[in-house]
Amino acid sequence: MEQLSDDPQIPDDEILYRRVSPDQIKPEGQSWRPSSQLFITTQMSVRLASHVSPEEALQGYSRFGLVRFTAQVVREAGCIIARQTDDPVIGHALVCPKGNVNGRIPKGVAKILLKSYEWVKIPDIS
Repeated sequence: MEQLSDDPQIPDDEILYRRVSPDQIKPEGQSWRPSSQLFITTQMSVRLASHVSPEEALQGYSRFGLVRFTAQVVREAGCIIARQTDDPVIGHALVCPKGNVNGRIPKGVAKILLKSYEWVKIPDIS
């Protein structure tokens, strides 16, 4: 595996998509929000909106939802966005803590993302 580093070709205004499993949501008032566990992971997988549509990001995951947030939010929270040149998945990137690309996304970063996300599609919970 190649060394991961922040990709300067991904602009700060790039929209990042993250799939949301039906078991990764919590009720919030009359609606739903993602669980913080959606973001607390090692090398968080995202798709770049400049390369894929929401429908393409969800292909094969019909019951899943989709959230979006910007690359700028991720970087300001202290993470990098890395692409692997040998990745066969179109528009796939990894979000990792800066300085510890194999570490877990910290709770503080997850809280920032929870304040910054927008729903593209809420998961099917039926």
